Amino acid sequence: MKEKILIDNNILNILNTEVQVFEGLSSKYDFYVCSTVIEELANMPDAKKEERVRLLLSFAKMGIRFVTDAVFIIGHNRLDCSRIPSDKASEVYNSLLNESSKNVKDAIIATTAVVDGCILLTDDKKLKNKMKQLQYRVMSFEEFKNDENGAEKE
Repeated sequence: MKEKILIDNNILNILNTEVQVFEGLSSKYDFYVCSTVIEELANMPDAKKEERVRLLLSFAKMGIRFVTDAVFIIGHNRLDCSRIPSDKASEVYNSLLNESSKNVKDAIIATTAVVDGCILLTDDKKLKNKMKQLQYRVMSFEEFKNDENGAEKE
């Protein structure tokens, strides 16, 4: 059975330039994006329209799957693309939210990864460290890319 990876929004720019890495690991991983990541992609400035189009085409080519957000936070994500949070989702979300509550979208994305049994693929160092501290599954793009090199040696 393949491992599941939820792609964080900060990986989107990498995705356009490193498609071959993702394709190389598609036999090992299934890739997902949640509605908060899609929303951030849609909110890219019009000056980056071509980048947005390339990303959407990459999603389609790679068979990236959509998953609804694991929590609904008023004013931060869409009710029609979110779930009413379970006790577990609420606990995970609150553990990931920082004291100033400025990382709401990061916490939504990370909670979705945890609740849905995905590894979060992120290059957000603070979020990655917090997830590791809480023993949630997370990896940076560099770790992901190194996995590809290991897979080639097998």
